[in-house]
Amino acid sequence: MRPQRGGVKRDKTDALFSELVRERANWACAYCKRDLTHDRGRLHCSHHFGRRNRGIRYHPLNASAHCIGCHQILGDEPIMFGEWVKDKLGDEDYAWLLLEANRATKLYDSEKEELHRHYLAERRRMRALRSDGETGQIDFTYLGD
Repeated sequence: MRPQRGGVKRDKTDALFSELVRERANWACAYCKRDLTHDRGRLHCSHHFGRRNRGIRYHPLNASAHCIGCHQILGDEPIMFGEWVKDKLGDEDYAWLLLEANRATKLYDSEKEELHRHYLAERRRMRALRSDGETGQIDFTYLGD
């Protein structure tokens, strides 16, 4: 594992989750809609509630794909970011995410490994859909959803 800003470590599940979030968006920024298919390194996985929130760190509702510029703008403006997330998710999903963000939960290593395997299967499914010509957003599921 390698440390990231703020001391939160990034591992193989973080990398896979990030890829799924960006693939879900078809490599376009969810905020400005800029297509980054040919410049994928400039598209980030932007967590709505920080990665320190272990219970929702890998939940699909807790992240969007944002270009570097929008990620910076939204990160600097938390009220604007919160309003955007609430509008994007809708009241019910936003309320659930907020509740889960405030719970003291953590995935055990075995649960995290199971989630990683599930996300590998989701990546295969999403790639197959893309190769069959699917465009636009392709959602992925959280383990147990």
